[in-house]
Amino acid sequence: MLLALFAAAILWAIREGRHLELPRASLLLWLAILTFLPSYGIQYLVWPLAVGSLYPSAALGLYTLAGAIFHSSWSLELEWPVRVSSLGTWLSGAAWLAIEAGRSRRERLMPRPAVTAGGESLPTA
Repeated sequence: MLLALFAAAILWAIREGRHLELPRASLLLWLAILTFLPSYGIQYLVWPLAVGSLYPSAALGLYTLAGAIFHSSWSLELEWPVRVSSLGTWLSGAAWLAIEAGRSRRERLMPRPAVTAGGESLPTA
């Protein structure tokens, strides 16, 4: 069941990312992988950060903060006043995926106007 959900999420991300530029499509795919992967490891936090740094946003900041808190409690064994788990990074990754999916859908529904070599926009029909 989990593998079928994971495969469906990957196929959705590939299909949704077809009309996006390659780095943004890659970000969408990595967020789908992170959100729907049946297991979770701290090493999975790196790829969305690397690709997401090309598109700074509040979602990237939230994900980075949640990942840093999780990583510091896990690897550095820092004491926090509350129990830190991977749930925070998973939730922030899922929220970031939802934001990117919405942005992707808006870009698909509202295509950019064509631009000439001189930088002028061509009239749309």
